[in-house]
Amino acid sequence: LDYALWTTIRDLKAKWIPVISDLEFTKDNDQLLYALAAIDSHEAVAPLMNIYLNGDLTAEQEIKALDTIYNHANAHELGIAIERVLTALYVDPPRRSRLIRNAVSATKRRNLTPRGDLSEIEDIIKNAPDELKLAAISAAGQWKIEDQRGTLESLASKKSTPANQRESAMGALAAMGGDASQNLLAKLTDPKEDLDTRIAATEALLGISAPV
Repeated sequence: LDYALWTTIRDLKAKWIPVISDLEFTKDNDQLLYALAAIDSHEAVAPLMNIYLNGDLTAEQEIKALDTIYNHANAHELGIAIERVLTALYVDPPRRSRLIRNAVSATKRRNLTPRGDLSEIEDIIKNAPDELKLAAISAAGQWKIEDQRGTLESLASKKSTPANQRESAMGALAAMGGDASQNLLAKLTDPKEDLDTRIAATEALLGISAPV
């Protein structure tokens, strides 16, 4: 039954999407999210962005809406959605961390970089609780936010940086790619560094992005 409904919704999308605001079922967010996920295309993004940005969703509904947005939005739409996630202080840190990690995973899979004001990442990296900080570090690398390169290099280089943050920063620099990342990571494989640092730096080097 679910498969038949899912398929029917998708097959008839050209008829109901243009009049979506007039349809009774769309007044129920769970039903609307189900229908828009079934479309499985960019056509779902605009209505999803509307209800997400209006703040009418529960925590679980927000995760579902954003997952579909992440999977189908263009770079500009992604930037708008992610900017909202980065500045959503009403969202508790564990959930905001999950939303950021989901965005990083989707954009990596799609090889797409969000376009927009992502500057809030700097404050999260510097001041957020550990789990949220790690998610932001990963995002800064995956989205190649060059303004944060210095921060990532500092986190990766300083022996006083907590081990999990240091390793995450190395991974972010590898994702960011380029000669600067490669040179720094190579330095961190030096025998004067502790064994864990050398291993993490080596792993990062093995996965480093090719310079553009």
